[in-house]
Amino acid sequence: MSSSDIKVAYLGPEGTYTHQAALQQFGEKTTLLPQKTINDCFQKVNDDEVDYSVVPFENSTNGQVMYTYDLLRDWLIPAKKDSNSTFKVVAEQFVSIHHCVLTHAKDISQVDKILTHPQAWGQVTDWLISEGKHLERIDSSSTSRAAEIASNEGVQSAAIASEYASKVHNIPILYKNIENNKENTTRFLILSKKDTKIIDTKYITLLAFTVEHDDAGALVKALDILSKHDINMTSITSRPSLNKLWQYVFFIEFWGDSYEDENVKAAVKEFNERSLSSVVIGTFPRNKRYYGEQKV
Repeated sequence: MSSSDIKVAYLGPEGTYTHQAALQQFGEKTTLLPQKTINDCFQKVNDDEVDYSVVPFENSTNGQVMYTYDLLRDWLIPAKKDSNSTFKVVAEQFVSIHHCVLTHAKDISQVDKILTHPQAWGQVTDWLISEGKHLERIDSSSTSRAAEIASNEGVQSAAIASEYASKVHNIPILYKNIENNKENTTRFLILSKKDTKIIDTKYITLLAFTVEHDDAGALVKALDILSKHDINMTSITSRPSLNKLWQYVFFIEFWGDSYEDENVKAAVKEFNERSLSSVVIGTFPRNKRYYGEQKV
């Protein structure tokens, strides 16, 4: 299959950071299909309408995208859905988030309001305090949509969005790189029914499990499996299981030396035996951008 034959769904519209992640992962020759919601991305790959879907997962400043975790729970944990969803997380992508102020105005004093996606506000507080105190803040469904609206409304409006959104919506950049943290990065997951195997690279396993919520020490005992098999856990997140009151699904990520790492296999087997429920959401290669842009 050539790259032009590959279909990829992503959280749109064109010009979003998820669009940028899709371009980084698959290139411009791929057929990229913008979706209105993250759930639409899950649906498209489940129904074989696309080969891959790209969804936001976490930001280095704002933390996890909880809605994506909830969809992983609802689609990929068998007890949560009658259908046999066979897609998995097969890859990851990292996008450096450099926010710009886009407007047709020549000076910020001409602008009355500024639009962006709600998640972006907390990433640009320093600029808002120093330059944008007078601006009315308006939430938008995406940074790209914010750029589109500001472009259409004229000099009284501005948007916080990417440099790429400036090109897509033909709106000039007034300020560049206004994010508080210059290393601000968003991580995206690639969903597919196809396996992605790369030789000589580290792998990450994303596993979801539940334990009896009234069993003293149950979570500690489960996590001790990783230490027993000399495995390093990189993150843990919990979401309501929706099965029992106050029961949670725990999502953990941990390192493996390869796709066939024997320690990882043994740990997964033990989670299956000792947890109330356990499912591998994906085992996928660590993307080089995890180590920083200079390593790519």
